Amino acid sequence: STEGKERDLSDNNAYTLDDIKREDFARFLWVFYNPKYSLYEAPFETWLSVLQPAARWSFCNVKELTVHELEKIQIEPVDKIAIYHEYSIDKLFLVPAYIAVCKKDKPLTFTEDMQLMMDTVLHVVVAEVRT
Repeated sequence: STEGKERDLSDNNAYTLDDIKREDFARFLWVFYNPKYSLYEAPFETWLSVLQPAARWSFCNVKELTVHELEKIQIEPVDKIAIYHEYSIDKLFLVPAYIAVCKKDKPLTFTEDMQLMMDTVLHVVVAEVRT
């Protein structure tokens, strides 16, 4: 309790956020202090920067906004699958990405395999064999 005491507002008593870069935190705050109320025009990298703390700190509405905005952006299917899995975003958003990956003329590259979890890679391989 701070009753009867003055609060120490100096830098010596500051709360630090060590798990986020300054630029990413500024982007996260931009969602709340956007001068164009409810108009959020930003590139993919900005939305990914906002998604990371929103998911980590359980800002569900910000996470939903981020997904809504990411859905407007063309993202490579493998990248989208990896990102949506990492941040536990509803897999229903991934159906078109899975279809695109399974319909590719070439198999997944080693780099793409590494982006995806093993169970996802195995499902893609099984789907490719069946088509």
